[in-house]
Amino acid sequence: MEKSMKQQHETQKTNILIFPVGKHPYNGLHDETLLSNTIRWLIVGSFPPPRYVSFGGQLRQRLPEGDMDYYYGSRDNAFWSLLQEVFGENWSLDAADKEIPKHLIKSWLRKHNVGVIDIIQSAARRGNSASDSSLQVFSTAPVGGILPLMPQIERVFCTSFYVKNLLIKQMRVDPGIRALAVDHDDRRLLHVELEDMKLDIYTLISPSPQAFKSLARDPLYRANPGAWPSLAAFRLEQYRRALLPVLEKEGLKNPEPDFT
Repeated sequence: MEKSMKQQHETQKTNILIFPVGKHPYNGLHDETLLSNTIRWLIVGSFPPPRYVSFGGQLRQRLPEGDMDYYYGSRDNAFWSLLQEVFGENWSLDAADKEIPKHLIKSWLRKHNVGVIDIIQSAARRGNSASDSSLQVFSTAPVGGILPLMPQIERVFCTSFYVKNLLIKQMRVDPGIRALAVDHDDRRLLHVELEDMKLDIYTLISPSPQAFKSLARDPLYRANPGAWPSLAAFRLEQYRRALLPVLEKEGLKNPEPDFT
């Protein structure tokens, strides 16, 4: 019996893998997060793909062609493409020099009072996956603690339910949530009341390619799948719905969707 337990312990030890820890490349840099007392809208993501991060003190990989050196800049991430479509902008996302779209995006964010930050400050990844499920979190950015310092924020956009859950967990501790309710018409929208402010938290459909694997099971899509020509069209329309307050209050045009 004692020998069997010892063998089991040894087996468990061999199954524990230690991965190098990496620090977020943009969080903490004021010119990158654009956090200020003027922002009304805050985008919160998780953590960049492995190639964006310096792990274990090693130099970061050189980003491949097509990647932009900024939040959600992976060529596999559709985030900025979706926002460009929703707001009718042209950020030259296909430009060979990715500093061009980066500059245009940051200028647009500043002009329309939008901040960007990821909730994870340092983490390891299992393997080379960019999915949230591969993350081993070591430290988080205190986004929940930042919100009370910016009472002008009206809506927070989380890029996944994983991010939303981390944010709510933070907010329950600091500053403390007085009331939280799911919107009657949209399960992705939360109405949150803190001690001195109220805000909405909207969980966007993930902009990653993996999102399509589960999107067909979305209750809204399943209720009337024929209403959209594709899952991509469904995701785009949900982004329009989520970002409608930004369109209205920032005086932006709302181009008609083109599903052709």
